[in-house]
Amino acid sequence: MVVMQHGKVVETGRAADVLRAPKHEYTKSLVAAAPGLGRTVVRERHFVDESDAPLLELEDVHKTYRIRRGETLDAVGGVSLHIHKGETYALVGESGSGKTTTARVALQLEPATSGRVRFGGVDVTGARGEAARELHRRFQLVHQSPFASLNPLRTIGQTIAEPLREFSVVAPKQRDARVAELLDSVALPPEFASRRPEQLSGGQRQRVAIARALASEPECIVLDEAVSALDVSVQAQVLDLLARLQRETGVAYLFITHDLGVVRELADRVGVLRQGQMVETGYTTEVLDHPTEAYTRALVQAIPGTNLNVAGASQLTGANESND
Repeated sequence: MVVMQHGKVVETGRAADVLRAPKHEYTKSLVAAAPGLGRTVVRERHFVDESDAPLLELEDVHKTYRIRRGETLDAVGGVSLHIHKGETYALVGESGSGKTTTARVALQLEPATSGRVRFGGVDVTGARGEAARELHRRFQLVHQSPFASLNPLRTIGQTIAEPLREFSVVAPKQRDARVAELLDSVALPPEFASRRPEQLSGGQRQRVAIARALASEPECIVLDEAVSALDVSVQAQVLDLLARLQRETGVAYLFITHDLGVVRELADRVGVLRQGQMVETGYTTEVLDHPTEAYTRALVQAIPGTNLNVAGASQLTGANESND
């Protein structure tokens, strides 16, 4: 592998050697920031009291699409899960497993074919009008792409102020001050309010998207692959930011991802989806350290760095030498 910084090669070597023992400071910082490789942040876990009513509950949710005459696609087939206040629940699985569809049904952006969705103890299945509006004030979404999720014709201040206006969170005279507070909460200076998205980096745009989601003072946020488009150093900053915001506000996260390295760091509980079916669920450490399903074990083995211990690196190096 070759490591580049500012257009120059700073380190090169066999992948296993570079990742196990990086020499250049920049390479060391990249490895240290990567979940599953060097980043070993231990967060205080939120253990659920099952006697408490969940904030979000999906009960036997199905979602079937008609793809052509006489043919259907079962994207989600009987998923049940619940999330409590202040908790991070990760929904994981390979591409096409039904993660995003499940989240969109939870948000009532897609109608469920069958099953029930409850938020705050209220059945919101098929919510329309004022009921849907109130749900979306309390339940927000951060999209995967920080480049596509912001309107290029609006300033950052206008983008963050939109939910303040839409949901009447603060009086009109207080909006600018609240926008500045929200920018500060995601570690961006107030002068960013006058900038447009093309003037920001990917990590800065995702911070703006998070600030916009926080503007309506939600109780839960869906993070749909919200860090997968970021490089590992920026990803680490955003993960730290999400953890801090959760401590400060008590917001719950439904974290959609395929990256179990990130899940191990951020999530309290995890559900594993395969072809629209929930195959395993439980506390993160239990599921990732002692998976009961072969599919979950395969996902765990795919975590970056899993095979880069001393023995694994020797095997990789040996393989390279035999190929030489």
